[in-house]
Amino acid sequence: MTVTQGGASRIDAREVSISQGGAGIVRADSLRLEDGSSALVVMAGRAEVSPGSRVMVLLSRETTPMDVRPILDWRGALALVGGFLVLRRLLGALRRG
Repeated sequence: MTVTQGGASRIDAREVSISQGGAGIVRADSLRLEDGSSALVVMAGRAEVSPGSRVMVLLSRETTPMDVRPILDWRGALALVGGFLVLRRLLGALRRG
């Protein structure tokens, strides 16, 4: 699938290329983000993120270039979800008690 100067909320495909666009959730075997593109959550076997492109959460077995810095990596995403679950449980206990 190719997205050029557009966007998609959810993409599930083998090969994805996004150029000057954005996506919410992307699941792919192979992903290329080019020309200042952005994605909220990426789950890919192989992700290629060009300079100027942005990713919020990146879960990938292989990423090029190696110095890509997502806002949250898998450890940060796991900690965020864990914190949310603890907070939810505490709020539920307060409502019952």
